[in-house]
This record gives sequence, structure tokens and C-alpha cells, in this order.
Amino acid sequence: MEKKNYIIQQSAPIRQSNDRPMDIRVHMQKGSDGTWHYAGDLVRIGGENAIVSNVKISNGRVHPTDEILKEETQEIRQKLEEVSFKICRLLDQIYDYDEVGIDFGVDHEQNPWIIEVNTNDAIGMPSHELFAELPDASVYMRMMERTFERFRVPLILREAFFAETLPPFECDPDEWLSENDLSSALDEVLEKYRPDES
Repeated sequence: MEKKNYIIQQSAPIRQSNDRPMDIRVHMQKGSDGTWHYAGDLVRIGGENAIVSNVKISNGRVHPTDEILKEETQEIRQKLEEVSFKICRLLDQIYDYDEVGIDFGVDHEQNPWIIEVNTNDAIGMPSHELFAELPDASVYMRMMERTFERFRVPLILREAFFAETLPPFECDPDEWLSENDLSSALDEVLEKYRPDES
């Protein structure tokens, strides 16, 4: 082993799924009024022989929470919501974060274990795209709408963003618009509003 600094985490008695690592990602967002919202949750399950549940590293998959937890979903989700709001209120004492992604493990007594807390900062932000992989896209769409509302993006540009590549929302939206060519996306959207000349 190389002479480097390492972080050793104590193992926790959290559940697995068919002997594969599993966790629950909770996404918290601030709305345009500055209040926190429980935006959604999903289950990440690591790939075969994986030691982590991170889907990119382990070639794993995301699943709707109720598909995995079944009849336990409501009770566990209530606990996740309670802890997630407490975490966000604590973070508000440190910095004005807008997006927080919290990874939880759950033990066999339905107790949540905090694995990691991800924030929007200089390194990046918690991924919205995980939620785009779910069969029901409504949670993802609402997350993006809430982000648009927070940055006061005009409605017509919101359609263009959904039609094309979405911008990195950790940047200033006006700065992003000045540096990126939206002509092709706007042409597609404006076509809907152009009067019929026939």
C-alpha cells in the first residue's frame, strides 16, 4: 500500500440487495422562496461483485424506492424526510446551499444510516440525472423546474433547455446564456409560437 493518507470508514449493518451494495439517494432542493423541499428519493444498487453502490463506478442501476422497499417504503421514507430536513437546517448555519444529495443506508430495523452528504459547491453538485433514469420522469422534471424557478429562467428558454442540453446550474444563468449558442434550440421552440402563414 502506498504511503498516502486514507480514510477508513466503520462498517454499518445496512441492508444489501441480493448480496449487492444498496443505498438510498435523497435529493433536497431549495425553492425560489428559499425553503427546502424533499425533491425525491431512489435506490441505487451496485453491479455484480461491486463493493459500492455508486452506479457509475460499479456499473449498477437505480430503482424506484417502492420497487425495492415495497410495503416498508412509507415508514422508511418518513424517517428519511425527518433526517434530511434536519441535515439541511444544519447546513444552512454553514452556507447557503441550494441542492443537497444525501446517501442513506437502512438496517433491518428500518433505521437510516447517513453514508454521505453531497452539496452544490466548487466541486460540483448532486446529480439530477440519476432521477432521469427512473421509469417515471415526473420527479426529475419537477426537480429541473424547481431549479429553473430558482434561477428565474424564462419559460420559453426552459422549453429550449429541455429540448437540448441542460446548462450546468451551479453557474450564473445570465453568464451561461452569454457564452452559449442557443439558436438551434430556440428555433425549435419558436417554431411552435410562429403564426401560421398558410
